Amino acid sequence: MKFRLENIKIRKDLNDNKIIEIACEKFNIPINTVIQANIVKKSIDARDKADIFYNYSIMVEISDKGLCDKLAKAKNVQVVDFEKQERLDGITVSRKSNKRPVIIGAGPAGLFCALSMVENGVKPIIIEQGKKVEERSKDVELFRKEGILNTMSNVQFGEGGAGTFSDGKLTTNLHSPLCRTVIEQFVRFGAPSQISYMNKPHIGTDNLIKILANIRNYIIEKGGTFLYNTKAENFTFNDGKVTEVIYSNHNLETSNENQNSEIGIDTDCVVLAIGHSSRDLFKTLYEKDVYMEPKNFSVGVRIEHKQEMINKSQYGENPKLKLPPAEYKLAYHGDKHSCYTFCMCPGGEVIASSSEEKTIVTNGMSKYARDGENANSAVLVNVTPDDLTSEEIFSSIKNYMLQQADDIRICKNISSKEESSQNSVNLTVESKNEHIDNLDKEIRKDNPLLGMYFQEMLEEKAFTLGGNNYNAPIQRVEDFLNNRKTNHIGEINPTYKPETTMSNLQEILPEFVAETLKEGLIYFDRKIKGFANPDAILTGVETRSSSPVTIKRNEQYMSNIKGMYPCGEGAGYAGGIMSAAIDGIRISRAILSPEQCITRGIEENCKMKQ
Repeated sequence: MKFRLENIKIRKDLNDNKIIEIACEKFNIPINTVIQANIVKKSIDARDKADIFYNYSIMVEISDKGLCDKLAKAKNVQVVDFEKQERLDGITVSRKSNKRPVIIGAGPAGLFCALSMVENGVKPIIIEQGKKVEERSKDVELFRKEGILNTMSNVQFGEGGAGTFSDGKLTTNLHSPLCRTVIEQFVRFGAPSQISYMNKPHIGTDNLIKILANIRNYIIEKGGTFLYNTKAENFTFNDGKVTEVIYSNHNLETSNENQNSEIGIDTDCVVLAIGHSSRDLFKTLYEKDVYMEPKNFSVGVRIEHKQEMINKSQYGENPKLKLPPAEYKLAYHGDKHSCYTFCMCPGGEVIASSSEEKTIVTNGMSKYARDGENANSAVLVNVTPDDLTSEEIFSSIKNYMLQQADDIRICKNISSKEESSQNSVNLTVESKNEHIDNLDKEIRKDNPLLGMYFQEMLEEKAFTLGGNNYNAPIQRVEDFLNNRKTNHIGEINPTYKPETTMSNLQEILPEFVAETLKEGLIYFDRKIKGFANPDAILTGVETRSSSPVTIKRNEQYMSNIKGMYPCGEGAGYAGGIMSAAIDGIRISRAILSPEQCITRGIEENCKMKQ
């Protein structure tokens, strides 16, 4: 029988291998009766700074029946009759079509969807706007060093998705058996084995790059095809069904076969694993009447402290154990809006995350060691669809879009033939005038893309405030709380590259965002003394924490277009690496075996919202 031994408290630094011996001794289990044993959870209990300890859970399989009977009645012991595991394999494939599925996006949702497919004999085509992760890393570094932005290959676009250049956290609020599956797959492809039992596992950007390459090579080995530097431009629908994906290739690079001169892929199955930053594609989908709705999202800034200060606040002055860099998670609920920390990166740095010209976007990143001098986290304020339709905010969005009439395309009556193949859209004089005339009709309060335009507006304002050169605007917390421009840096140095510009962030943030941030910072300082340190650095803006829209899908996981499957964070069904990967597996199963998906309930939440 298998048992889970819980609440094993360790108050000294030990090799994890020793923990199993200690657990067996605690529960009076002779080692010679143990068939197998492994750590299933390790967490830190630091509630009492004078008595910090590790808390372990151990899974053991016992051969002695008499001992099993005793353990079944013991305190802090759970009988494990079976492990509820949903794996990538074991699907009874009932897909009849001979056409290859097309997955748009090679982030966690797209990759795990593809991985599940090839494990079950189906060979998808994966279209990725950016580059392979190894080459993408060079573009990201070039942007950080010299401010040279590649709009097709950056922190947002490329193999691995936006989460590649993050902390690589694998935490989620989902209680799904597929969490274990995703963890196992990451370990299988090169992640440290410790992530299988850490309470808050993380991989780190340095490890993720290698792991992603291993996953890609395996998918190719199994018959999958990757088209890098390839942008999905449009779709062909017939009788409410998807029949073709139209794409453009930027430098004729492919992974395992020669570039086909055709610009279309004949298919009856498209997975939209497009991520939260594929704005051109969101516009195209909206114009093609793919049904979507606005949803809540968040905007804010990055905050940086000394990691040493965070450690002391969480662990005390002189912890007896050798502990990892400390983390935090904070939330403040105001009268109308909430403020919370997100994607906290211990020992990390703030990273330039723009994907469009003349914009500033920030994110947080850390390596597996988390050994940087600073800690950083997003500090965000929730934004609702009602906020966007208020007269003040809606008016600002409308004015922004009118000013950008030469650069954006949202009107359904502007022919694609009038567009150039350049990154920025150039319209004829006649169509420009027509575009402007129709903006009043198109910019309506019921437009589900309002949140996306709101994000764009803040990002462009940050670019201007930073000096129109990809320098990020920064501000000391003391100055932010007093609504004044920063004119000097104190004890905390910003980590953002290429450069930063001392500014007043309230010049670009909506009033309700700025005021809620102030309230949040003051409240957080009560929870972590020093959080509102006068010298703590705020870097703007953080706008890509989630997608502002949901592409609706039914109980078969399809949109209103048959054969089109919205998936992952961009479609509104995930919020991080783990949940996106899980959603990718869900989608693959709906495609490979729709009957099995619905009847077995492969997830506790198998039936999605209509």
